[in-house]
Amino acid sequence: MAKRRAKRPAKRATRRPTPRRRSTRRAAPARRSAPRRVPKRRASRLGITRRPLKTRYRNRFAKFYWLHRDAFNTRRKSLYHERKRGRKCVKCGNKRVGRGIFCTTHLRLSRVYNRRSRARR
Repeated sequence: MAKRRAKRPAKRATRRPTPRRRSTRRAAPARRSAPRRVPKRRASRLGITRRPLKTRYRNRFAKFYWLHRDAFNTRRKSLYHERKRGRKCVKCGNKRVGRGIFCTTHLRLSRVYNRRSRARR
């Protein structure tokens, strides 16, 4: 025959003190996409905005983008105006249609995009 285990004595119901809350406010969620905002310092000779060494980036490509952001934006804007004056599509550089700023492909895509966005409203 198998031995029977002895029953444990029932636990007494005791009331535990509730832990005190230190604060009712929660910390803000961490931003992952962009690095912390740092006040701009004087630009270096290379035209690169200097940032403190503590700034952390997700990867080397994100670091390169954020360090050269001003140059990227300047180039993008100047390309737009060059293409617009040169009668080319501002997105791809192909021949544009009429007096617009897009080629046939991008004109068609923009119409589809606009139709879908209007349908959402």
